Amino acid sequence: MKRILILLAVVLAGFTAQAQEEGGQRGGRGGDPRQGVQRMAERMAKELKLDKNVKEWFVPLYVEYRDTLMAVQRQKRVEEKELNNMDDEAVNALIEQSLQNEANALSLKREYLAKFREKLTAKQLYRVLAGQRPRGGDQQRQRGNGEEFQGGPGGPGGFPGGGPGF
Repeated sequence: MKRILILLAVVLAGFTAQAQEEGGQRGGRGGDPRQGVQRMAERMAKELKLDKNVKEWFVPLYVEYRDTLMAVQRQKRVEEKELNNMDDEAVNALIEQSLQNEANALSLKREYLAKFREKLTAKQLYRVLAGQRPRGGDQQRQRGNGEEFQGGPGGPGGFPGGGPGF
């Protein structure tokens, strides 16, 4: 009886390990962020229905755009405890840095807008820059984290007030 239980435990452990490996290979959150951006670019190209030549041009440009945008938008996160210990001058410096990051992001979006305009239609541009995904009707798509995806004004994409911000 003990042998059967031990054998069962080993088999279950093997299945669990295999499932975890497969989950990681399918693009779980623990992977390389650059690969995630590459997959995002491939999905975007497919959703925009780009032909092969335009896709070959678009994917590396989109990856470059997203990588650069993420670097520009990245800012120091301050915990509440740390914030409480800062003087007003330091907090004001954080606010100014945040506003500068937003201005830099807007400038970058305008720069890439000009690049994307070379081969994309206005609707495709909006989807790329506003982060909106094409879909039928006014359906909402569930995201992996339980949030509902809603495109359009006020939607995702990091644009203040919604829309592409230009």
